[in-house]
Amino acid sequence: MKKRVVAFALVLIVAAGAGAAEMKFDRMSITKAPKVKISEGRWHMQGGVALTLFSKNPQEKPLDIQASEIVFEWQPGEQPQKVDLKGNVSVDGEIGTISSQTALLDMAADTLIFTDKVNINSEAFQGISASRFIYHLGDGSIEMDDMVTTDTISLENLGGEGEAQDPMLLTVADVTDWQGIIPAIKAQAAADAASPGKRLVALLPEEARAQFNAMASDAQLTAGMRKDFVGQLNKVLQRKDFYEAAAWEGVALPESVQALVNAKPASGPDLIKLNRGLFEAAFPQFVARKVTP
Repeated sequence: MKKRVVAFALVLIVAAGAGAAEMKFDRMSITKAPKVKISEGRWHMQGGVALTLFSKNPQEKPLDIQASEIVFEWQPGEQPQKVDLKGNVSVDGEIGTISSQTALLDMAADTLIFTDKVNINSEAFQGISASRFIYHLGDGSIEMDDMVTTDTISLENLGGEGEAQDPMLLTVADVTDWQGIIPAIKAQAAADAASPGKRLVALLPEEARAQFNAMASDAQLTAGMRKDFVGQLNKVLQRKDFYEAAAWEGVALPESVQALVNAKPASGPDLIKLNRGLFEAAFPQFVARKVTP
């Protein structure tokens, strides 16, 4: 009987309860649990445990989690909502690899909270440590306390495209004030109200968005970092969902840009021209104008 219980534990799939918030990762498979102790409302797994979180989108990379101990606790009749991870915690996913000594997987809040000797390592984050690291699974955003880095944070290797192909796409030279545009975008993104900056950051690729959120407002961007950041911005400027009426409410749009908003181009040069015009209107003091008013 004991062998049958342990075998069942190794293939358990746990889904979020009906009352939980919308989750990006909604299924969990326990792939390794050498020692399992089960009591009412509690599973305690030891000896080097491994589990995998699967996204609702099958095209997205699963989140692989390992720890010396993992404890599930829940109320009778409910699905587990919080999972404690203890000892040699390691999580590998889109954001890279995060390690710590303790972590909490809060499935209701859709977050992973790392504490005690937190280290982050990926192509975007090299040699970063923090006292606490919160990874919001749903949107890929992060929070860090007491961050320390042994190297310069770089936007390189994020898949950014440096040189613009369409004449309306951004170049590094088009940004006339690099020290001003970063804090301007971050300020809008951090505010509660819809805004161009908030929309822009939300549409950045997941790893680039996490990198941008972790960047200090007064960060000194190297030439390579500027080139790659422009590449990420250009990805957004080619999206047909960049414009959102609420985000640009209160922003004065030139007649030519408003005409394109009304035309609703779905692709091609007109879409890029529209989005470039929207970007210029949102940050006129930081970006060279190319769209004729």
